[in-house]
Amino acid sequence: MTSDNKVHRGKSLVCLMYHDVIADQSQISGFQNVGAQPYKVAVANFELQMKYRAYSQSGNVQKSEVVITFDDGGESFVSIVEPILAKYGLIGWFFVTTSRIDTPGFLTTAQISYLHAIIQLRPPQRADTIHAANARQQRAAI
Repeated sequence: MTSDNKVHRGKSLVCLMYHDVIADQSQISGFQNVGAQPYKVAVANFELQMKYRAYSQSGNVQKSEVVITFDDGGESFVSIVEPILAKYGLIGWFFVTTSRIDTPGFLTTAQISYLHAIIQLRPPQRADTIHAANARQQRAAI
């Protein structure tokens, strides 16, 4: 699909699927059982992956043909994931385990409303626009 919601025959989407992004192993976000641990990505790795996605047009895969999804509804969706997506002008699809809403380590009702509101308001940005904005911020910090 493209930004105008038309299906292009012969094209396929690339789906980057995540469960949780954590700063360190002590962070409580999402499911905590042993089986969930291999699906938790370190924040530094996640940011590098999103930076690469924002600035690259690998082969025949355009930015508009990549879908980034997040499963289960861990708290890190708001504290870590969304700010990184915003930084690079990317949008994620968040799938929430509804039976876990408002339980420790998972999104609250208010956080879900927040994610819904900001994603509706934030249009995708072009990588060169993001790069220019980041360069201005870095110069201002010096």
